[in-house]
Amino acid sequence: ETCFVKFGWSSRRECSRAMAGVPDPRHTYNQSLKFAAAKISENVGFDSAESLAAEQFAVVVSAYIEELGRRATEHASGESRHRINLDDLGQTFDDLRIPAPTLEAFLIRSQASRR
Repeated sequence: ETCFVKFGWSSRRECSRAMAGVPDPRHTYNQSLKFAAAKISENVGFDSAESLAAEQFAVVVSAYIEELGRRATEHASGESRHRINLDDLGQTFDDLRIPAPTLEAFLIRSQASRR
């Protein structure tokens, strides 16, 4: 209970995870969003950004990823499946008019810049 009150976690599960040294999946998710937002910003020519602007852009990226997931799930449901696959994502990208070569080029550049 001390952990729960002291750190203000919203559930005992979060407290137990923290005490056991298990990383919070939301922290990992948020870090990944920030990385994705930074890569997108870098790809379109930005060298840096104010912290608040970067945080807000990460929120926009999160909403966009959720929309991709929602649309892909709709495609899977339309085929009587409960789980999405690459075909569903491909159809979602087609729906949004995101050309596959552009996405592939972005991913290649992102991987190359990590090295």
